[in-house]
Amino acid sequence: MVPDELFAPESVAIIGASRRKGSIGRTIVENMLRYGYEGVIYPINPKAKSIAGIKCYPSVLDIDDRVDTAIIAVPACVVPSVLEDCGKKGVKCAVIISAGFREVGEEGARLEDDVLSIAKKYGIRVVGPNCMGVINSAPSIRLAGTFAPVLPSHGNVGFVSQSGALGIAILDYAEEINMGISKFVSVGNGADLGVEEMLEYLGNDDDTDVILLYIESMKKPRVFVDIARRVSRKKPIIAVKAGRTEAGARAAASHTGALASSWLVVRSALKQGGVIIASSVDELFDYALAFSLQPIPRGRRVAILTNGGGPGILATDACVSEGLEMAKLSMETVQKMRKILPSIASLKNPVDVTPMASIEDYENAAKCLLSDDGVDALISIFVPPTYIEPADVAMAVSRASEGGNKPVLGVFMGKGNILYDVEHVRGRRIPAYLFPESAARALSAMCERAEFLARGERDEIAMEIKYDVLDFVGDKHGVLSLNQSLAIAEKMGFKTPRYVFCAREESLQDFAKKNRISAGYKGCC
Repeated sequence: MVPDELFAPESVAIIGASRRKGSIGRTIVENMLRYGYEGVIYPINPKAKSIAGIKCYPSVLDIDDRVDTAIIAVPACVVPSVLEDCGKKGVKCAVIISAGFREVGEEGARLEDDVLSIAKKYGIRVVGPNCMGVINSAPSIRLAGTFAPVLPSHGNVGFVSQSGALGIAILDYAEEINMGISKFVSVGNGADLGVEEMLEYLGNDDDTDVILLYIESMKKPRVFVDIARRVSRKKPIIAVKAGRTEAGARAAASHTGALASSWLVVRSALKQGGVIIASSVDELFDYALAFSLQPIPRGRRVAILTNGGGPGILATDACVSEGLEMAKLSMETVQKMRKILPSIASLKNPVDVTPMASIEDYENAAKCLLSDDGVDALISIFVPPTYIEPADVAMAVSRASEGGNKPVLGVFMGKGNILYDVEHVRGRRIPAYLFPESAARALSAMCERAEFLARGERDEIAMEIKYDVLDFVGDKHGVLSLNQSLAIAEKMGFKTPRYVFCAREESLQDFAKKNRISAGYKGCC
């Protein structure tokens, strides 16, 4: 269980705070101040009286008041002693930024085990080691226990990462596309608190509506499935798995020191847990934008609104390729559009309002399409002529979707800065993509979640069967034996022939004679 003190501490000790600008310890102090942390900061450095204008302490034991959380950024060899001091002080959580543990080999692994033993001795919950830290963007907390150069704006997306470096890039990109983050944690080696515990915490977090995961290894696939199944009923979980190839798995193992999990095992665990799998970080964000801004669809029928024939055709191909259906527009919808749109507009799906369309044309057409009972979702495409601003189109389509329960995704094709202009429009509520293929993939992922929720709770026997397979493949990395296959088939309710495994043919003949049956045999080697 993740203590509340990790993301909402009233006081934080930064052990390894430094006067040297650019150092990790100094950057963490500056980030806490810059982000506006609402609690008390205690820099710890035996050689400094103050850091960044804040009184410094030689040790956490020299602080008179309570310390909830310690952020540790000292050489690996010093970590056990400072964690011992934290235990004596009654610190609840420790975020160990320091590297040099399991990820560097046997000696580092022993050091990590020592750290974990000390933590268990005092009941300290640990994030890391070898991590980037934690962030809570809630206005009442504003915790920036990290050395990341970019700190996120407040939002409803939680992120758990097994990579610190990728975490930095993700925070940077989230800020670029104006996607707010509720909480961020880099678990590093995951010696104590790992992906599973953080997933459960975010599942119960009122500030988080969408959960993103970057996974390199999965230590406890069965535990993950149990937690993910519960959480995914309440909010979408989207994950990208690194190390899917043999070479990538070796790189992942050297990164955090964890044995890389088979892609087959991890994929099975993610699917069983109702997790949506993204194939890349780019796709991860495409999905996150859609889920964080729009409701999930009730079906796969999509209408396309465009001001160019070519983009409309590309979108159609993309939608069909992603398993979506082109909605059949009702005669009522067609007649309504005929009265309000230019006479040259094509009123079949995809609806082409032509490059001459006005802002009002976009808004009116979107309203008509969204009111059609045969339409479950809308993809609006805009290729900018010189006299209409993309941001105005985004707002028009947003207005058309107000009060509705159908998802609307926007595609704004053009130069790279066109998305920036749209994404930073105040009041915009639709996700914006540069190409139709991205919007189609995101919408398909939303349909996948809708279908997952519609299925209801999975049958427990079916889950036990999947666990049997998951445990075997996870342990053996092989193929189910005949014995295991038959046992699973019986559990599923299939009738199977009576069978017995004999070491020798003579034993089989004796068995058949004793039971007065004819018997066949299959040789196994």
